Amino acid sequence: MPRDLIFRFLAKRSSVHLCVAAVLASIQIASAAPAELLPPNESLSAGDISAIKVAGTNAGDASAKLATVPGAPGGGKVLRIEVRKRASSDYEIQYVLPINAVDLKKGDVIWASVQARMISTSDESGAGILGFVVEQKKEPFNKLIQRKTSVTREWQQFSAPVRLSKDVAGGSIQLNYRVGGAAQTLEISEPQLLRFTDPASIKLEALPQTRLTYVGRDPNAPWRKAAEERIEQIRKAPLTVHVTDSAGKPIANAAVTVAMTQHAFPFGSCYNISNINGDGAKSADGKKYRDLFAELFNVGVDEYAMKWGPWENPKTRAASLDALKWMDDHGIRVRGHCLVWPAFKRNPEDLKQYQNDPAGLAKRIDARITDTASTLKGRVTEWDVINEPYANNDFMKVLGGEKVMAHWFKLAHEADPNVPLFLNETSVPTAPPKDQHYDVLYNQVKMIQAEGGPIGGVGMQAHFGTNLTDINDLQTIYDRFAKLGVPLQITELDIDVNDEQLQADYLRDLMTITFAHPNSYGIMMWGFWASQHWRPDAALYRKDWTIKPSGQAWIDLVKKKWWTTASLTSAADGSASVRGFLGDYTVTVKAGDRTQTATVKLAKGGTTLDVVLK
Repeated sequence: MPRDLIFRFLAKRSSVHLCVAAVLASIQIASAAPAELLPPNESLSAGDISAIKVAGTNAGDASAKLATVPGAPGGGKVLRIEVRKRASSDYEIQYVLPINAVDLKKGDVIWASVQARMISTSDESGAGILGFVVEQKKEPFNKLIQRKTSVTREWQQFSAPVRLSKDVAGGSIQLNYRVGGAAQTLEISEPQLLRFTDPASIKLEALPQTRLTYVGRDPNAPWRKAAEERIEQIRKAPLTVHVTDSAGKPIANAAVTVAMTQHAFPFGSCYNISNINGDGAKSADGKKYRDLFAELFNVGVDEYAMKWGPWENPKTRAASLDALKWMDDHGIRVRGHCLVWPAFKRNPEDLKQYQNDPAGLAKRIDARITDTASTLKGRVTEWDVINEPYANNDFMKVLGGEKVMAHWFKLAHEADPNVPLFLNETSVPTAPPKDQHYDVLYNQVKMIQAEGGPIGGVGMQAHFGTNLTDINDLQTIYDRFAKLGVPLQITELDIDVNDEQLQADYLRDLMTITFAHPNSYGIMMWGFWASQHWRPDAALYRKDWTIKPSGQAWIDLVKKKWWTTASLTSAADGSASVRGFLGDYTVTVKAGDRTQTATVKLAKGGTTLDVVLK
């Protein structure tokens, strides 16, 4: 079959992204997908490969030159990139392809592509590391396309499409090739960004694309066995039931049913007060929202109403307190979020008057902490005292530095001395282990401790896009922060990828490696229903309430694999025992016509319950 017919045949099928690279490599085709073999399109790339320029904070650690390589794509014209030193993050060394200043519209379909091969690498995998990203040129660098892939010694095409969810102004985006992930030499050719002229006719799955994945996904990956062994050791304990009659004589052959009712480990989600007791609560969707929340989660966190601005609105505050009561009535613990989000743009407008008034600002912040934490004393089980200080640090600059953070922890502790207090940060654990976000967060915790701040935990938000951190890297990150002596919690988890099975697999594996770590204390989703989610594709349930594979993965772990029920028979000494997951249980004992039911909490070290049948 001629090569162009092979490509046309593959491109018509949704599985092209899985097999096209292998098929093309097997017949030794080096050229990229020619534009004429794709649906009608126009190029958005400005210039050819010579237009690519280096950028990034560590750009001096790399160099590039044009070369002609016989047999390479694009007529042999390539850009050879040498990275002499690995950067902390791959984006610190990147090569930028200029994009034409063309306005893009919601619904447009664009497609990024490049040919690449590895010449040498220092990475332990033996492969080169290449990321290609279409993003805004400036903060907050929102991503339209983001892929990270391994590059071998054979030429391969790496590509990805996206359908735009909103308009994009001309000249506001760039196409970056990130190469800072390893000391390596790569060659790239035929970089391009296309827009298809009839987007309504395009099916994304039919376009050539590099499938997202992550290291550690393999069912036989070595980390799995070790994680399961740790879970068995640290998340379970023996529950022993002793059955006697009223005279204290052991009863043999009694039927003992042990049924778990609640996890000790926090498995939770944020909630929106509208669906708990507001306008949204009056609908069938509102009822479904509440029913599923109570079924799936044992911890909740108010999505927005406890933050400074909303909390100052009496109506919002009252609604937040009513929602908190609903949570309490249903046995759901609530995290407090958050006391200080230290940037003027994140807070009431009138705070801006204190930009040059440290004393005035300090007084307002102190009052906010004391009033809010005191009002909610005994009603929340923990607090995010400070939120996202890496990028939101206006207050610290006005108040003379980061040491004021310790003061805020002290104030929160004075207002509510019985709850753990967290420092909550974003871009972790979504960044590579050597990213500077970790250094800053780690040092801030140590500083707060040194200044006598009663910090009780580290919150990692875990907002994943296509930057799926390798499972072994998650273990490395958790191990590092365990040295601080305070627990770590995943506080705002979502996985925003279009591949639903990948999303489910990564949720399963992230939850497993987290649950298996002795220093981890909780996994909180940042929403679960697509119609009430800041990133709808990341939800566990679609808008019509059909469950996604990720939702099933949550249930399979939290309510099945990590859930204990057992039917036992008491031995001659009246005892029956099971090793169960830590949490709350109902135990029912029956012998003849005598039945007794009791509740018990299974704690670390094990629990013994005495049941007397009268």
